[in-house]
Amino acid sequence: MVQRAEMAAEGDKVFRLKLLALPGKWLAATGKMTLTNYLMQSIIAAVIFVGLRQFNQLDRVQLVLLMLAIWAFQIVFSNLWMRFFVYGPFEWVWRSLT
Repeated sequence: MVQRAEMAAEGDKVFRLKLLALPGKWLAATGKMTLTNYLMQSIIAAVIFVGLRQFNQLDRVQLVLLMLAIWAFQIVFSNLWMRFFVYGPFEWVWRSLT
């Protein structure tokens, strides 16, 4: 039982490292805009796969690279947006309608 408590204390130290704080800080903005990011990812995918007719045209490596590019874009977009606004655009619409 003592060993588990020691492991938990060590795990807590890892999360407090400043090295791990920056990614958490960047990802926090995406967490505040989950609805916007979900819809944005769907719209981007629809444009690429339906609008640009890339459905069944990309191999797995290209799909993974595309996914990483979309994620990177969303993380940067979310952080820039949250610098100026409290809510994401779709979160604001959702709150206005309810």
